[in-house]
Amino acid sequence: MTYYNYIRKGVWLMAAVLMLSCKKEAKNTENLIGSRTDTTRIEASAMESGKYLYQKEGDTISLQLQVKDSKVTGELVYKLKEKDANTGTIEGEIKDNIIIALYTFQSEGTTSVRQVAFKFTDKGVVEGYGAVEEKEGKVLFKDINTLNYTDEMILLKQN
Repeated sequence: MTYYNYIRKGVWLMAAVLMLSCKKEAKNTENLIGSRTDTTRIEASAMESGKYLYQKEGDTISLQLQVKDSKVTGELVYKLKEKDANTGTIEGEIKDNIIIALYTFQSEGTTSVRQVAFKFTDKGVVEGYGAVEEKEGKVLFKDINTLNYTDEMILLKQN
């Protein structure tokens, strides 16, 4: 075997170990935001209609929600520095403090659809991230149960 083949096998082995460790951790962290355990379930009344906003260092995420029972609609705007702005609508449901919705948006003159997830916490609303795949022209999460909710960009309720 050449040195190159050893390196290549090592990279694949490290990637497999990383994927397995991430998957195992995700199953055991239902109430985590990132690696923190200070998130608790909140009352349904806190999941209310209104505007939620994140603004810091040139980045803005704006989420305008209309909540009725377990159904959610609204507008979502991403304006992240050095990235193209995305503006569109969401439509989905709330279950266990988490919004799972389809985001139909415009970017550079093209309409796209992707799944988004937002979790209501005692700190605010945080977005969920995870592996995705394209199905029927939409970008969807592979497994909603393994999403990672980070507290890097917390959207706060606006008055």
